[in-house]
Amino acid sequence: MNLLHILELVAEAVIILFIGFMLSRIGKALAYRVLHEAEVNRFAKHVGLEIERSFSIVTQYLLYVATIGVALHTVGVLTWVLAGLGVVVGLLAIGTIVLEAIEVIPNWRKRKPQLEGRQVTTRQASGKVVKVGIVETLIETKEGLVAVQNKFIRA
Repeated sequence: MNLLHILELVAEAVIILFIGFMLSRIGKALAYRVLHEAEVNRFAKHVGLEIERSFSIVTQYLLYVATIGVALHTVGVLTWVLAGLGVVVGLLAIGTIVLEAIEVIPNWRKRKPQLEGRQVTTRQASGKVVKVGIVETLIETKEGLVAVQNKFIRA
């Protein structure tokens, strides 16, 4: 690959991005008009959703993603970008699982089901234990129900 070929590929990708972004704006407007003509919002009015607007925005972003995918494929780096995104998503998933385990395991180990109905005092609240869950305990105080993590209850 020489420099001229690389510049041609980049120019093609820029043109594809420009045309694709214009088409996605047109697609958004077209989707909105079609849904507006079908009076889709009338069916979801009681729920409080604006389906026409939301669906047209989703359509626009899907077209953005497709445009970026075509541009990356034109340059020849789509596989590498998708592999990198897969690695990042995998690492985020593993990190989330590890951090949740770090949070849940101490609470699970400190769970004391025999506390239900007893009076407890913690830094966060003082009152009668209503329910002991896997991670937190519900305490009924004068102000109302308060959820306290199990690791903070000493009894």
